[in-house]
Amino acid sequence: MGSSEGYGADHWYFKSWGPLGWIETFFKFPAWIVGIIAAIETSDGQGDSQTAQAIIATALSVFIVFGIIDRLKLKDVWSMIFILFNNAGHIAFTYALFARNVTDGWLLGFCAPLIAGEFVKLEYFRRHLGSEFEVPDVKPGILYGFVLFYIVGYIALIVIQLTK
Repeated sequence: MGSSEGYGADHWYFKSWGPLGWIETFFKFPAWIVGIIAAIETSDGQGDSQTAQAIIATALSVFIVFGIIDRLKLKDVWSMIFILFNNAGHIAFTYALFARNVTDGWLLGFCAPLIAGEFVKLEYFRRHLGSEFEVPDVKPGILYGFVLFYIVGYIALIVIQLTK
């Protein structure tokens, strides 16, 4: 029998994520907007594709799908809204990288807030993972690994950009 909240909930609900959850969203929201605007701005197709960066961004985008699957199980409305915007921003920015040469400003505007948000998520995990927050059947080390994967990916995008 399902519960009213959490994994296995029998209906969608609004989870209280506390200050760190909203701070993470606050940091990441501008990056999603930058990703979408960068895709629109680069839609003229002029310039060279940034293939290595586009491949990294594709990997980052693909792994967000696991987050969508998780949110479908959790049935938290806030989490689902967050992950859909997160995915849209990543896919749009990946498109921009494939379409043409994205400027330093767009790339930093996308990556820097996401890195900050991932560090907030690490603090959220440190405080709440295993007590107030868990993902069934996923060990904490795997969750930390995903966050570090994203931090390293965003840093790689920046390093490649700044060493061109």
